[in-house]
Amino acid sequence: MAVLKGLRWPFLLLFFWIEGGLAKIDVVGRSAESAEWSVLGIGAPSSVFFSPSRTGPLYVGTDIGVVAALSRDEGRILWRHLPTDISESVSKIILNEHDRYLVAESIQNSGMISVRVLSSSDGTLLWQREVCNPSGKAEFHAEIVGHDQLGILDCDNEISLRSLRDGSIIAEMTSCEASDLLQAIGSWKDESGDTITSVIGFTEQTKKTFIADLHNTQMSTEQGVLMMKKRKEFETISSCDSDGLVQINRYMFACSAENALYLFDLRTQSSRTVHDSQPYKIDSSYPISSSTMQYRDAFGEVRVVDLESFETRALSDVSIVHNELCASGDIVATSKIQDEGKEFAISTYRASESSTFIDSPDDKLAGSVRRCYLSSSTSEIVSVTAGGDVVMSSFDKNKQTIQWIREEAIAYVTDARFGSTLPNEEGDDGDWTSDSFAQHWYDWFRSKLFQHVSTEEHRVVVLLSSKGKMFGLSTKDGKKLWSREIASSEVSWKSRLFKLDDSRVAAVSSATWTSIAEFLNTTSGEEYAKPFSERFAFVNSIPLNSSLVILGSNGENISAPDSKKEENLHDVYWVNSNRDGKSIQGYRAGEVISGGWQVAPPPGERFALLKSIPEEGEFIASATRPTGNRKVLHKYVNRMAVAAITSPVEKKTGVTVYLIDAVRGKVLDTAHHVNGTGPVSLVRCENWIVYSFWDVARRSDQIYVIDYFEPKKDWFPKEIGAAMLNAVTGVEIEKELPTTPHAIPNPVAARIGFEVDGRITGLDVTTTERAITMRSIVVHLDKSRIVVVPKEVLDPRRPIGVPTEEHRAEMLMSYKPYISLLVGSVYASKDLLIPNLSHSFTAAVRGRESSSHILASGIDIFHTVLAPAGKFDALTDEFMYTTVQVVLVIMIIGTIVLRILSSRLMTTRAWLQS
Repeated sequence: MAVLKGLRWPFLLLFFWIEGGLAKIDVVGRSAESAEWSVLGIGAPSSVFFSPSRTGPLYVGTDIGVVAALSRDEGRILWRHLPTDISESVSKIILNEHDRYLVAESIQNSGMISVRVLSSSDGTLLWQREVCNPSGKAEFHAEIVGHDQLGILDCDNEISLRSLRDGSIIAEMTSCEASDLLQAIGSWKDESGDTITSVIGFTEQTKKTFIADLHNTQMSTEQGVLMMKKRKEFETISSCDSDGLVQINRYMFACSAENALYLFDLRTQSSRTVHDSQPYKIDSSYPISSSTMQYRDAFGEVRVVDLESFETRALSDVSIVHNELCASGDIVATSKIQDEGKEFAISTYRASESSTFIDSPDDKLAGSVRRCYLSSSTSEIVSVTAGGDVVMSSFDKNKQTIQWIREEAIAYVTDARFGSTLPNEEGDDGDWTSDSFAQHWYDWFRSKLFQHVSTEEHRVVVLLSSKGKMFGLSTKDGKKLWSREIASSEVSWKSRLFKLDDSRVAAVSSATWTSIAEFLNTTSGEEYAKPFSERFAFVNSIPLNSSLVILGSNGENISAPDSKKEENLHDVYWVNSNRDGKSIQGYRAGEVISGGWQVAPPPGERFALLKSIPEEGEFIASATRPTGNRKVLHKYVNRMAVAAITSPVEKKTGVTVYLIDAVRGKVLDTAHHVNGTGPVSLVRCENWIVYSFWDVARRSDQIYVIDYFEPKKDWFPKEIGAAMLNAVTGVEIEKELPTTPHAIPNPVAARIGFEVDGRITGLDVTTTERAITMRSIVVHLDKSRIVVVPKEVLDPRRPIGVPTEEHRAEMLMSYKPYISLLVGSVYASKDLLIPNLSHSFTAAVRGRESSSHILASGIDIFHTVLAPAGKFDALTDEFMYTTVQVVLVIMIIGTIVLRILSSRLMTTRAWLQS
């Protein structure tokens, strides 16, 4: 007993130690936790500028308007400038002589041309102008003049010289002869070192091309006036063809006109005829040091022109079958088809030898090379493939070496699916060596002890890009697990992902004339079944039996790997929206395409979005909702119901929301907003839908929520079809009862609306494993941020005024018509901006009901794990794992020691008593 009394205080100390360790569990409410990462993108380059120095950065402009500087050795982003709208493509990048200012010329989808001037050191935007929208014979051209001036020829046939530092106008020419149509601007230095600005134009009256120098009449600090002087017209040369004027360097232009190719020299105001037949294509590239020009003649033969001697020579083994051509100096690079058109490679030629310089077929360059850019001074080539890969390679006399590859297809993600759970690095079957034996058993013991409260759960997420490429990324850190191209990069495909189960996914690509289905393993990206090609009408997946159901163009069921037999698909229905949004059609599996039902929107509107139950299916924790007065509302859970929303056309207003039964085509509920307009967003989940639109009258975004509940039950014995009751009960029913399913009453709708202060550009909903945790709405704000709004905030049963006891029992908040998304909200993306945020995808965290994966895609990829109601079933990284394990070990050892001491004590007492 004395021993037990002596151990009493140590056990009490151990107890308080355990309590202190458990007290450090940190429950974080509505915040993002670990596994937060982002992958930065820039897009596929549409313009490239090589720094003269080999150690200088590589400046690129992309087809989504991004201007960036990349390191030459690794391809790492040094800085990037994002456009306000990605509907533009950078067509030209130039750098001034002192490498201080970078000028980017962009063309928007609307045709508007804009100019950005950035600091080349850090990408700071100095100034930006929307210049003009070319139409008819109007031309636009921008060129650096001197050290710190930018010459701009706008669409109004006017020329201005602007400061590169702030964009202020130094001098301009606002008027010229009415018959003079200016086409390009260039500059050169005279013998004294002064910069001369010259223009090339066409006189409509005389049908002749002319070159003229510009004289600045600037006096003191006043704005100068540009006037033409020393003008020379070319008697035998008319205007250049459409897109037939190409700038070779700052003072030399190539002109395709009248079935001939001419070269103009601004310095000497002279021209030279190079070829007397219509050229097929003129190819040139910056920088100034370029000493050759390449073109293809009418027969597809590639020719090289020496700009000093003006001699031409043909490259005998380069012809029109080559996909792309780029050149610089004396070096020509082409992408060449190999292996019956299945593979492409870069071949490099020296123009002076008219033969192959380096032929480098490389597996890493597999795929069609759409664009290439070459620098002869640094012996580097940048290739852009159809799949979005950016490849930097260097060459010498012996070989061509790939330095780095950027997979920029990641900036064009359109679809994603979460797949299998990846094994944790801790607790898996590790290396059974002597050095890691103890660590292995320690990790195994820890994983078994805390397996139900582990904070580690990593899955693979499969991404699909509009560039025809797929990726497998780890949700732990965004590490790429695999990548592959789908279908053919030479065809314009529309692709979608269909999840069969956690380990399998199907990628279906459709073109005008055919469709291709590929079946991949989510973890490895390898095919588990052979792909097949048919013409598909509709494709869908059935998550309950992990099948892919394909409907042919004639209504027949097309068998896919692991799909069920045709007789098991009689309950599969298809819902489709026309491309122009004029109607929604529904079909039943096995029916002819012309059959089914159709729903049309109101006049002046078109269907914009169509949402159904998620492909993965969804758990519904409770089919009822208890109220504060001890009654029950039954949720209207119809997995065959789809939600649709319209948007107005032709600058009209009006937004309509539908809930449609996909089996019957019956409109179950509808709501119309006369002042609504786009952009519209919609999400459907359980028994409710949430949608948003812009209200032109209130000049703010509106977000509405509709909850659907089952109607009163007294309708059942009176109005349901007699045939259905007879089939269920076996009792003969009077024939007077309705026999059509349209007699079933519509659900009861509870709806409410809110005004928000942000611009909503998309909606999604969190997903948990068993749907016990209250869901939250994922809101896209201004195409750059993600805000999480709890569903209880958007509850249509929120009372107006002071809540009663029944409302408080139901934990309903008082209704307020305004919700602030910009102030006091939880940003799932925290302080990160996701440029051009266009899609978000959610998935449950396996083994943890509290958390949900959120993946957002735009130019960048962002991932986080969100706990909408707090991490009530997970331990944080601050939990004292080691403390608990040490305490358990001490208690086990103490128990063993106490048993031994107690046994000895009992033996001693027995001897003393005897």
